[in-house]
Amino acid sequence: MNDNQNNTKDPYQDMVEGKDQEIINEVKKNGLGKASMAKFKNETLDADTHIGWINLDIELLPSNGKFYPSDASLSIRSAQVAEIRSFSIMDENNLIDIEENLNIIVKACTRFKSGTKMMSYKDILEEDRIFIILSIRDLTFPEPESKLMLKGRDSNGEEFDVELSTKYFDTEKVPAEIEQYYDSEKRTYQVQTKSAGEVSIAPPTIGVMEEVTKFMKMRQKDRKTWDQSFIQLVA
Repeated sequence: MNDNQNNTKDPYQDMVEGKDQEIINEVKKNGLGKASMAKFKNETLDADTHIGWINLDIELLPSNGKFYPSDASLSIRSAQVAEIRSFSIMDENNLIDIEENLNIIVKACTRFKSGTKMMSYKDILEEDRIFIILSIRDLTFPEPESKLMLKGRDSNGEEFDVELSTKYFDTEKVPAEIEQYYDSEKRTYQVQTKSAGEVSIAPPTIGVMEEVTKFMKMRQKDRKTWDQSFIQLVA
């Protein structure tokens, strides 16, 4: 390489370096300035919305939220690849496996609060779980062709398609003779008994049913039977 080549400089490099120096000098003189968010004030969204959390009205749940704290709030997000994979590989003939995988989805895709206190998914009622799971599914697969369809029969025995959706959920109303024991402050049914004093009664939570599932697994592993009528009563 000769001396002329060593002393030759790319003119485009000179232009870039010159512009860089101009920018540096300007920053030294006037600083970087201040960013203004004024023009975006009508476009800002809640941080939860940006990351996919959507509020779910607790009063829409089968329990109507009556057994949760009065300041409870529930939000859900769509399932991600890991949760979908976990659900897709479950054994549909194994009730315990189904239970565990459904709870994995609820745990990952649900956020439950009482005021500012974070609560566990285990505090959610078992009866509300299927509604929440279907709501998560609707967020995950919003396309019309992703509807869950079941077969039904009318009074004449004719088959027809029924969409499995939260909008078609219909819950039974608690009879007045039972509802009279509901305590709106304690958020449970309070029943006065002769031998055990006042007893608090509420539907089982996911956490309670997880313990029941563990008990069933343990009994199955040890090849022992259990009182299935009691399990059905708890469920």
